Amino acid sequence: MARLDGDLDWLVSRDEAAGGDLGYQEFTDGVDTVVMGRGTYETRLGFDPWPYEGMRVAVLSTTLEQDADPRVTVYRDLGSLVRGLAAHGTKSVYADGGQVIRTFMRAG
Repeated sequence: MARLDGDLDWLVSRDEAAGGDLGYQEFTDGVDTVVMGRGTYETRLGFDPWPYEGMRVAVLSTTLEQDADPRVTVYRDLGSLVRGLAAHGTKSVYADGGQVIRTFMRAG
């Protein structure tokens, strides 16, 4: 959803009166874990406040330091991510970010 330069202004500057959140809050209320890649994670670091308070956040990355942020768990590959989610009893996952979504789709 971000522009090629990572910009999300078109999305976050949207007039709430034009349609509200269109069910987004209700959707995220039913999610216990957000999975994203490093690029999406780094974009979210600029959001104030942190939009995932109270949620488990998993970052799929081969370059992000494992202890980069106490709010997230870093996984190096899809297999370790799936095992980690299962070990934590994850019930619902929101996959966010183009590369992560493509990774999930390729894996079926």
